[in-house]
Amino acid sequence: MGLNTERFDLSKKLIHFFRLVDQESKNSVILPEDFGFANVSEDTKLSALFLLRCAIRFDRLLATWSIRGGKRTIYGESPVVCFSEMPIGAFLESSTSREQLGQAMSPYAIVFPKGELYTGGARPVIYGLDAQTPALPKAMTGLRVLPEATLPKREQFRYVTYSPVGQHQVDWTHEREWRWPFRQSIERYEEMLEQDGIPGDFHEMPAMEFAAFEFNGLGVIVKSSSEAMRVANDVLTLIDRGDIAASQYSFVLALDSIKDFTDLRDPKAVRAKISGSVLNIHDYFLPDSTSNATCDRFWHLTRQIEEAAGPSEYGAPGCCWVWLLDPTHRLTHALLSAGDVTVSKDGRYLVKPHPFRDDRGWDQREKMVKDLCSLIRAEFEVECSYFFVLNSDNPDGVPFYCDDMLHNNLFYNISNTT
Repeated sequence: MGLNTERFDLSKKLIHFFRLVDQESKNSVILPEDFGFANVSEDTKLSALFLLRCAIRFDRLLATWSIRGGKRTIYGESPVVCFSEMPIGAFLESSTSREQLGQAMSPYAIVFPKGELYTGGARPVIYGLDAQTPALPKAMTGLRVLPEATLPKREQFRYVTYSPVGQHQVDWTHEREWRWPFRQSIERYEEMLEQDGIPGDFHEMPAMEFAAFEFNGLGVIVKSSSEAMRVANDVLTLIDRGDIAASQYSFVLALDSIKDFTDLRDPKAVRAKISGSVLNIHDYFLPDSTSNATCDRFWHLTRQIEEAAGPSEYGAPGCCWVWLLDPTHRLTHALLSAGDVTVSKDGRYLVKPHPFRDDRGWDQREKMVKDLCSLIRAEFEVECSYFFVLNSDNPDGVPFYCDDMLHNNLFYNISNTT
């Protein structure tokens, strides 16, 4: 890092922010038809928080053509992921005021280390070109490509129009934009759009995969402490399922914890605020001296239900788990540390009640798990329910019976949730 970089107007971070997307708008990015089981899009308008949580849950950012008026604004052959180099304090001031003015921006964001993005191919944009270059191609539905003599095709994803004088002024330099280009083939993706008009799911979209970067110390910005808890749920689920390293995320910053954004103009103040942020992900992995006692009590309650159940009743075989809906709760953490929790592909934290006899039928098991959940809720004050798979003990199996728990906004990411 060069000299004189510890300044209020500079940053070692890059910020990708999210905004509300109206899929019926001509400015909408192309989004998949299916966001996955636990991501519920109830209408054509998708909130910034919903899209932020999708990015975290899928561990990827979608690469787009930045559509405006139904036409691409990105030049060259690569869709991109966009970032801002604004310092965090400036971003919070700007995004909040612009959102209040009705502009297409919000403070919901993921904060990335600039150096790691640069190593992975991200570059600052080029604002304008030599005044003597030929006229640029007008907007069109397909690729927008400049002559190679004007700018090499590989670099054209970086170009942003800049014309600060004259009748039609264009000046986006306040964005301090960086872009990461998707360099893989998009032929299959474009065929899918031509045939179906929309991709099937998130994994069929061109995207920046976080796993390719091995990020450390990412941050998340949301508006409220309650939203920060939802994000913590998403991050911990990825960690507990083994999808990402515990070091990938380090903080979640909520705007309602900041009294005055001007206090964050000093880089040292920003670091201090992050250190004391609403959620420090690493805190969830600190040793808990009560974990053994917590586990013992859980299994005592399980045996208590088994002893009170009476003779085995005939019924179809299968497995019924206790479903714990709060990954941050001390009971979930204790059982997980003891190896008694399985995190399913859908993100359910499931505990198999081993003391229950194997010869009990599914209906009896279901009733016993429901009774156990009542005791758990009363003693540990944690939301829980049941999850039953018929003829299988696979926690990723199709549920035969379960409580959908649609009200729970930790497990579910619902597009109209605010």
